[in-house]
Amino acid sequence: MSAFNVLIVEDELIISKLLQNYLNKMGHNVVSNVPSGEEAISFIQDNSPDLILMDIELAGMLNGIETTEIIRQTKDIPTLFLTSLTDKYLLEKAKAVDPVGYLLKPVQPIQLEIIIEMTRKKIQVDLELENYRKHLERLIVDRTKGLVKEIEEHKKALKKIEENEIRLSLITSSANDAIIMFDEYGQINFWNLEASRLFGYESEDILSQNIRILFSSDNLSEEYKQGIQLIQDVIDNKQLSKNVELFATHSDGKHLPVEMSMASVEINDETNVVCIVRDITERKKYERDLLKAKQVAEVSDRMKSAFLSTISHELRTPLNAIIGFAELMKMGNIEAEDLADFNNEILGSGMHLLSIVDDILDVSMLEKRDLKFEKSEFSVNLFMKEIYTKFKNSKRYENKAVELVMKVDVENSDPTSDQLNTDPVKLEHVFSKLIDNAYKFSEKGKIEFGYKRRNYKYEFYVKDQGIGIENEKLQLIFETFGQAVEDENRAHDGMGLGLSIVKLLLDIMGSEIRVESEVGKGSTFYFTIEN
Repeated sequence: MSAFNVLIVEDELIISKLLQNYLNKMGHNVVSNVPSGEEAISFIQDNSPDLILMDIELAGMLNGIETTEIIRQTKDIPTLFLTSLTDKYLLEKAKAVDPVGYLLKPVQPIQLEIIIEMTRKKIQVDLELENYRKHLERLIVDRTKGLVKEIEEHKKALKKIEENEIRLSLITSSANDAIIMFDEYGQINFWNLEASRLFGYESEDILSQNIRILFSSDNLSEEYKQGIQLIQDVIDNKQLSKNVELFATHSDGKHLPVEMSMASVEINDETNVVCIVRDITERKKYERDLLKAKQVAEVSDRMKSAFLSTISHELRTPLNAIIGFAELMKMGNIEAEDLADFNNEILGSGMHLLSIVDDILDVSMLEKRDLKFEKSEFSVNLFMKEIYTKFKNSKRYENKAVELVMKVDVENSDPTSDQLNTDPVKLEHVFSKLIDNAYKFSEKGKIEFGYKRRNYKYEFYVKDQGIGIENEKLQLIFETFGQAVEDENRAHDGMGLGLSIVKLLLDIMGSEIRVESEVGKGSTFYFTIEN
């Protein structure tokens, strides 16, 4: 689905028009704008849009939640709630109708674009899972019907011919499934070639063995108990078993997933059981991969939802400062000293806002590979000194009791012998993000950065004595929108883009980043650049 047909349910005309404008620019089609729940329900009776943007508070008798509940009685259309409220009771009630997400008014285009993209991915994953479920149901039904028909045909044949003739006609050695037959005591008396391939036993080694050898287990697992119980039920009740998935045991002791079905047959007035076994290793792998993909999509959705919440705070904070101080200046009668302070606050907030926008644009350009890698030769030591001076002269972290230390390879301190041929702009960007990140998560101690030269390789590093990172979160920190600290009351600003920008930049430069960290003691980030 490349574009959505969207129904907007919003009683504020200006917001409705803005949403329509945003959606049109994104390539989506707004099928209608209605101001009330009643009109939305009427529209849905004859139309089926791909997505509904629904305001929770609406004009009329119905609110957005009630309207969605009524629509869901006849049509399952993804709904995205719009709200300017933070009432927990109302939000809990909204969750009951399972919306695809929430957008906080006033809606920003980037918020809308991100959450619609999340909706697209969720719909795709849900559709794949539903199609796969239906596919499995068809396979089970077809397989069961085929098995029942085959067993009935064999029962008729067994009444007419001797035991050996029946065994030969039961299945040929070229069958695609493993076919095993055993008596009411579990003793195996037929074993085809596919069974040898699947379980690793040759006919001469397995015949006369007990069927339980195929489901042996050191710890009597549930799979083992299930297999043995199924065998006993078929013998005792002389009935056809349903298809069952469980783990069997290979001759080398390894467990393998199989689908098994059995039927009881009478041969010369003796009860025997025909067991059909199919290797489902590949199918299980596909299911795991599909589940993993779904989990990855869900994690991505959660991370992006957290990002939307974070960016709302990050953007509003500097904007509130700019607007607030501008209002104070507009009032007049301000002393020169206060006016200078106000100007500094506005400038600082503006620079902070610019930094946020730059990060978002950087991530977008890097993920699209729009940035070019432009090499030039320069002195590493002079380059490092410029970075040191930049941060020492910055007032952004002047209130933190953190010492900045630069260390370079003393054996290569001569400016003529420390030449590096790479992109200095991107390298400076990487260092700035890493040092800025170190300051952000350090309240005391020191931040050390530098490099060591090994022949034609420069190993750069940034080391801090901050809060550190838990082992299970070391990979998360490099994902877009990911942060090691994600609770709502976190003490550290940021949108989780800095380290993802570093990773993408180094990827363009042909390098990789690694991190060593210990909670409470700090972190060290390393990357290597080759000449």
